[in-house]
Amino acid sequence: MWWSSESRPSGCGGITHVRALSGGRRVCAASLGGHLTLLRLDAYNATSGAHVDWRFSTAYRRTHKRTGSADSMRSAGGLVNDTTRARMSFSYEADHSDGEEVVCVRIAHCRPHQQPITEMHSEGGRILTGGQDHVVKVFSSSELTALFTLHGHCGPITSCFIDHATPTIAGSGSQDGLLCVWDLHTGACLYSMQAHDGAVTSLTYTASYVVSAGADERLCIWDRFQGHMLNSIHIGLNYMSRMLPLTHTLLVMGDRSGLIAYDLSSGDVIRRVLLGQSDGCIFVRQILPLKDAIVCDYANQLRIVRFPLVSKLSDMKNE
Repeated sequence: MWWSSESRPSGCGGITHVRALSGGRRVCAASLGGHLTLLRLDAYNATSGAHVDWRFSTAYRRTHKRTGSADSMRSAGGLVNDTTRARMSFSYEADHSDGEEVVCVRIAHCRPHQQPITEMHSEGGRILTGGQDHVVKVFSSSELTALFTLHGHCGPITSCFIDHATPTIAGSGSQDGLLCVWDLHTGACLYSMQAHDGAVTSLTYTASYVVSAGADERLCIWDRFQGHMLNSIHIGLNYMSRMLPLTHTLLVMGDRSGLIAYDLSSGDVIRRVLLGQSDGCIFVRQILPLKDAIVCDYANQLRIVRFPLVSKLSDMKNE
């Protein structure tokens, strides 16, 4: 999706994060200027102006070709007028369509942070943002209504999460090494601790654990409910790789030239997956789940790594 600089609010600056909401029909964009903008994506027939059902199946997406036209909606029956200047559109062609166009409609906008927004997550009807101004803020994802301002950090926010299963629980980490866990129903801090001697570079969670990685080259496993440290593991330099829990106790994270799987209950390394030379300088930064496998970046490639153990555990649950 392309959003022109002309359609963004003045002083917005570059975009730092974009999150898809409501099945991809809405997106929220955060900026270097501390702005937060909620957009709705509508599809129209460029000739008749009729609304189009996206039907975003895999096959449908593969047939589309971006044309780069940004002005055809303005000439198609005057669909965009002076009252809708917040919109920005692009058109595309499909093998089975008469020419369709996607329009970005700005629903809401605010400036919750006075400095760049460094983190943004969305889950369960809430949007969580963190900025270089040391503040975490919570909004409703429907209209960007401000819900809470969460104070407690003494440094820029470097990582955060919202629990998918219990979206009233969230966590945040900052450059000063502080880790906070929040109740998004009340806005209260459930607990906080000095987790690392340096920035908290990555955060994740499972049903029983909160896991943090830091610039001090440690991976820390915390009791989710009380905040007690259960284990601390020296992991070396990992360049802020994302961590991905595959099961309640199995965690995968990127490492130099590959992936490492940890058993969170014991803190042991249970598997190393080498994607290149062990003495190389290529780090895995991004990891995304694919049912019983993950997809990760490695240099200029995408790699798919399967974990049979996850499939077995899933099959056992279904029996």
